Amino acid sequence: MFVVRDDMDGVSGMNDITAAQRRAKGYWFVDGVAEMAGGTAILLCGALLWAAVVTGTEWLGMAAIAVLIAGFPVSAWIVRTVKGRITYPRTGYVGYPSPSRARMFAAGAIGFVVAGLLVPIQVAARGGEVSAVVLVTGAAIAASTALRAWRTGAPRFYVVAAALFVAAGILASNGTGIQEGIGLTLGFYGATLMASGTLTLMHYLRTNRLPEAASR
Repeated sequence: MFVVRDDMDGVSGMNDITAAQRRAKGYWFVDGVAEMAGGTAILLCGALLWAAVVTGTEWLGMAAIAVLIAGFPVSAWIVRTVKGRITYPRTGYVGYPSPSRARMFAAGAIGFVVAGLLVPIQVAARGGEVSAVVLVTGAAIAASTALRAWRTGAPRFYVVAAALFVAAGILASNGTGIQEGIGLTLGFYGATLMASGTLTLMHYLRTNRLPEAASR
């Protein structure tokens, strides 16, 4: 009996920790600022990929790679700055543990690998129509967005994920070329995130007024 109780107490404790972690992660997205900043970077990357195909200007594709690599660190800095002015004075500050060096290295390596894949795609996909690549790309991003919804407890990300999956399916069914299709998929995803973030920020500002002492 005592052993079972100890196990149940351990499970309850783990559930409490998981719930606390989800609340902390959810607070990062409570105001929509992160979505607006990240969506802007993603939209710009997608627009550059699409423009490279439409105009035949190769350096635009390389610019998209640069945005993919540098855009997110820059947007993270912007988000923290904006939160310091808008969010924390209203609903308080939540400290986030700094990622370990191994995690930072892994994230950087993944970013470089993904960015590097765009180079052969640009070379091999000129004029090609490989719908499966566009669909798989959209589905993978949609799955990661749905996982974010679960981890943060923000149901709006499920809506974004569903919309992206439908959009990727439409692009794939139209036989869109790989680079153009990925560009349009990223552009749609970025625009959807920006719209979601804007609506969230408007609601956040309406429901969380700045304290009088801080507004003076």
